[in-house]
Amino acid sequence: MPKAKKNMTPAQKAAARVPEPVEAPAPEPLAVSGRDAEPKVRAKLPKEERRNRLALLIGGLVLLVALSFALYTCNYSHATDEARAALSSTKQTAVSDESGWIAFGDPAAKTGYAFYPGGKVEAESYAPLMHALADEGLFCVLVKSPFNLAFFDTNAADGVLAAYPQVKEWYVGGHSLGGVAACQWAAENASRVKGVILLASYTSTDLTGTGLRFLDIYGSDDQVMNRDNYAESQALLPADAQTVLLQGGNHAQFGDYGAQEGDGEASISAKEQREQAVAAIVEWIGQAAGARDRAA
Repeated sequence: MPKAKKNMTPAQKAAARVPEPVEAPAPEPLAVSGRDAEPKVRAKLPKEERRNRLALLIGGLVLLVALSFALYTCNYSHATDEARAALSSTKQTAVSDESGWIAFGDPAAKTGYAFYPGGKVEAESYAPLMHALADEGLFCVLVKSPFNLAFFDTNAADGVLAAYPQVKEWYVGGHSLGGVAACQWAAENASRVKGVILLASYTSTDLTGTGLRFLDIYGSDDQVMNRDNYAESQALLPADAQTVLLQGGNHAQFGDYGAQEGDGEASISAKEQREQAVAAIVEWIGQAAGARDRAA
């Protein structure tokens, strides 16, 4: 071979140095998007797997709602030690703690008062008020609401009235949202009760044609009760409804569970507010008894 190279002409030597052409690979097709792209075929999940995924999604949502509800209801106002002290019987007033309520006073009394606690407030918080009313001769039954929300058992008064048939006339009512729930029950059971007694509350149910007596008591420094709802509720009241304004009182002091967020600062003590409320209720109930006696 070397000898042959020596005999090659200059042109032949130049040609020998040029490499042979190499065939280039074919270019990859470019990806096309838009309407010209070929449709992608998605693999369809088996029917059973779709059902399982849907069940997991629903289960997750239910769990989320349950956790949110638990967190909401666990945050409630607790009765103070002073309130719990009023759960003890005295020589004048007996106290009986039942499964669905707490009874104060003589179950053979002529007049009874079924009371619904305020929203997210422990029922025992109203023991001082109920005890004070019972000391005045009124048989009081403090309802224990599920999750401390009366709307989960608006028919609680049914059990109360059935348990004490010897009470001749009943009033029903409550504090704040408990009063709203009590009004719903009263509207549907007007023939079973004499009237409604509310504390820092209002009705969202029409009571105009029920024939019920109606008393509403609230404090001048109450900053929790929705005043717009209260104003609208006046059109839903019986014509002879009465209102008592306690000067210097606020929202929370009808119970005994401490200060409430957003409430006004009362200029009278909780004891004073409670005593004034008791006096107003006893006088108002007495008005009905007096009118009945005069009619007789």
